[in-house]
Amino acid sequence: MVVEDCEFARNRLRAIHTDDNNTMDTLIVKNCFFEEIGEYAIYRSYATRSVEVAIITGNTFYKLGGGGVRLNNVGELVVTNNTFFFGDSSLTNRSVIGVRAQNDTVTTIRDNIFASFDYKGVEVYGPDPTVEYNLFMDCGINVINDDDTTMTFPYFNIEGDPIFKDTSAATLDLAVEVNGDAIGNASDGGNLGDPRWGTWTLSSVDDRGGELPIAYALHQNYPNPFNPSTTIRFDVAAAGHASLKVYDLLGREIVTLLDQVMEPGYHTITWNAEGLTSGIYFYRIQVNDFVKNRKLVILK
Repeated sequence: MVVEDCEFARNRLRAIHTDDNNTMDTLIVKNCFFEEIGEYAIYRSYATRSVEVAIITGNTFYKLGGGGVRLNNVGELVVTNNTFFFGDSSLTNRSVIGVRAQNDTVTTIRDNIFASFDYKGVEVYGPDPTVEYNLFMDCGINVINDDDTTMTFPYFNIEGDPIFKDTSAATLDLAVEVNGDAIGNASDGGNLGDPRWGTWTLSSVDDRGGELPIAYALHQNYPNPFNPSTTIRFDVAAAGHASLKVYDLLGREIVTLLDQVMEPGYHTITWNAEGLTSGIYFYRIQVNDFVKNRKLVILK
């Protein structure tokens, strides 16, 4: 069964619900929009397997009342490139979770945005589930293996802010800002979330009105992927010695971009990676007690 290019809005119960009477090899939900769903938007919780493969990709889940995806005992569950934004749903009467899965044979949750949930973005139980390259903003992650070990932010998941353009219902636009944390952090070096929203540029990003930052920050480089030059932005809240270095996947230092005392303020540095091969690298800043790592991709 394929559910594609559909809109589900203000359902008091569920939008898509499979049960023991609906047996199928494959369930695909693609390029759909779910808004104000009272319970889980996509739901299955029975013990008997009725779906062998479920693929949830390129969807937006907005102002959820119960949760985004709850699929238990599915043969293989794949959740990729979706945007989950909880917001302040009027239907909420329980703890809201973006994706909840249990006892799946194979679970893969990758390249999604989970933002502003009141509980957890992801809660997964199963045999070594793969939860990687997702962005979590104001929500947690709970991944439990069969041996009851809990992993907190495993693999390349990040905590950050995609900087959505407009989250209000009347003028909704979940495009991500080009200097937000959704840019360039996907498994393929692209952007996280529902790709239909695209990106935008915050016109006032450099208009600080003379104010100094109140917190340290290392922003995602832009462009990313890049060839051969990219710009890295970082915020310094108090004067101190700063170092900014680039490493390869094996942790070997590639280059030192900065090694000096920096005054408080909003800073940028441009790096030309001419001569380096294509691939994934990491850049790391340390200012006083603040340490932050991010991923960048050279693509030639």
